[in-house]
Amino acid sequence: LISALMKRLTKPLIEFTEHVETLPHKPDAQRLFQTTSGAEIGILVQSFNKMIHTLAEQRQELQLHQEQLEILVQERTTDLHEAQQIGHIGNWKLMLDVGSIYWSDEIYRILGYAPNQFNASYERLLAARHPDDAMEVQQSEYIALESENQHSIDYRVILPDGSVRWVHEEVRAERNAA
Repeated sequence: LISALMKRLTKPLIEFTEHVETLPHKPDAQRLFQTTSGAEIGILVQSFNKMIHTLAEQRQELQLHQEQLEILVQERTTDLHEAQQIGHIGNWKLMLDVGSIYWSDEIYRILGYAPNQFNASYERLLAARHPDDAMEVQQSEYIALESENQHSIDYRVILPDGSVRWVHEEVRAERNAA
């Protein structure tokens, strides 16, 4: 009698545990569990089903917020690109700790190229600088890097067609642990 009773009590718990263990592998599905067992297990299953339902609603709400944020980021990015193009202001970021550089589309235009015409590189920036100004610009950037203060400099760049353009550069260094 005890053995039969134990099977009757433990079987729903084992099934319930197996059901719970499958949930992380299929997070986008809402899985409710059905039981025909006694009151205590039934209450546990009802609570579990309520929790699953609440989590599914929260997941949908988070996904909606994420989609709205992605749209907002895209809009702000577009606004930034337009503002830079209108004002002929670009930005670039050299990340020494990982050895990479980012240029805005306007940096390409300022240097006389179409956006993303080639992969941005610090060497391209150096090559665009007028030879008579190159050392002074590098010193300005070095001062900013060493002092972590903002530093300004005006200098010339040579465009692909050989013409010369004056640019104004604001240099600011940010440090991290690396």
